[in-house]
Amino acid sequence: MDNPVKSFFADLKKLIIEYVEARLQLTKTRAYEKIARLLAALFTGLVLLIVFFFVLIALTLMFATMLNVWTDSQFGGYAIVAGIYFIGFVLLVIFRKQWMEKYFMDMLIRILFEDENRED
Repeated sequence: MDNPVKSFFADLKKLIIEYVEARLQLTKTRAYEKIARLLAALFTGLVLLIVFFFVLIALTLMFATMLNVWTDSQFGGYAIVAGIYFIGFVLLVIFRKQWMEKYFMDMLIRILFEDENRED
């Protein structure tokens, strides 16, 4: 005949193993969800960046051509626009920690630690 104490501990061991496996599966699922959310945000940002880049190229060419007409020069407008971009690049390099790193770190933290109890 089975000892009730042995049976109890055998059942308890089985339940603890099932619980640990279920918690492990839940942790994996949450990690996959966070990775998927992060990749979706990165992909969306990349697509928006590509579209913005093409619009910026078109606007830059139009602005440079307009400056060529105003300065009555064949290359003056392009030189002015190149100078504006160079100044922007220098400012971006100088202030990259304040402007870019903080923004991207905050975005990453917000995505990774978003409330799991939210309603979709």
